[in-house]
Parts: sequence; C-alpha cells; structure tokens
Amino acid sequence: MFKVFWGYLRAAVLALIVGTAVVTASEIDKIPDSSMAPVIDADDFVFINKAVYVYKEPAAGDIVALESSLHTKSGGGALLASRVVGTAGDTVTLPDGKKEVVKEGFVYLVSAEDEIAETVGNLAHTDKIADEFADGEASGDDNSGSAVIGRIDSRNSALGQVSVDDIIGRVEFVVWPVEHMRRIY
Repeated sequence: MFKVFWGYLRAAVLALIVGTAVVTASEIDKIPDSSMAPVIDADDFVFINKAVYVYKEPAAGDIVALESSLHTKSGGGALLASRVVGTAGDTVTLPDGKKEVVKEGFVYLVSAEDEIAETVGNLAHTDKIADEFADGEASGDDNSGSAVIGRIDSRNSALGQVSVDDIIGRVEFVVWPVEHMRRIY
C-alpha cells in the first residue's frame, strides 16, 4: 500500500512540475486588433511561446507579441502582434525614403503582412517597407481600421523601436476561433 502511494505521489509531483513549466513558458492571449490580418484577425486567441527568446534574440520575420503602454479606444493597454523586420544593426528604409538604423538591444516592427511580403525570407541589412503610412489608421491587409489608435508599430513615433526586453514571446499558433486555427511560425 505504501509503495503504491509513493508511486502516485511521484506521478503527481512530476505532473505539477511539467504543468508549471508549460504554463510559465507559454501563454494564450487575445489580439484585439486586425493589423496583422489575414495572419491574425481581430479577437483571435494566439499561443505565445515565452521561452523562445530566453537564449536567442528575435529574428527578422518572427511575429512577436508585446504589451503596449499605448491605449486602445476602450482606454486600456493593448497586446500587440507585429512582425520583426529589423534587428540590431539593420538599416530599415521607410516608404518616405528615410533610413533608420536599429539600435543594439532593440527590434523594428511592422504590423501589416503585405508591407514586407516581398522581403520576408530574404531579409538583409536593408529592409524595404512597401506600404504608404496611413494617418490615423492601423494599416494592414485589413485597411478598415483597427481597435488601436494610429498605426501601432515602429513607424509610429509613440512606439518607435521596441526593446527586446519588452517582447513577451513569439506567436506560434492561432488557437481560437476554430475556423482560424493555424500554425504561424
């Protein structure tokens, strides 16, 4: 009887350790706006891998999640999903011709999938952003607007380049609603 009890206790402790590790290293959260449509639509729930950047930096092409101190129309901060197009040392060329060098420990993010479609997969030290800046709207494949005020990516001076420390993790999957389920990374 005592041996059986210890067997169950070991299994329960192991399950607790594994469960804690999974919960600590991941998160499921809702993305409130559609600036990454059609990859991530408004109100999609995504699985965020929080452990992926413990030992490595975000890379160009990664879709990352970060909490913004900027406010939504409802007044609260927003969880943002954006694609990394520039990492430390890269020069990002903006649509107006201006160039911005990404600082050490920072990344440059864009929210719209179509803006970097020509460069993803072959991102070099000069990354072109093809879309025009849209005043007062988040511009993505869904140009009908956004829950957040203005374009919320690195081209918005209120956000600018994002510290690697502010990134929660890499968005791996859309997990809800069922019809949107897909692997992102």
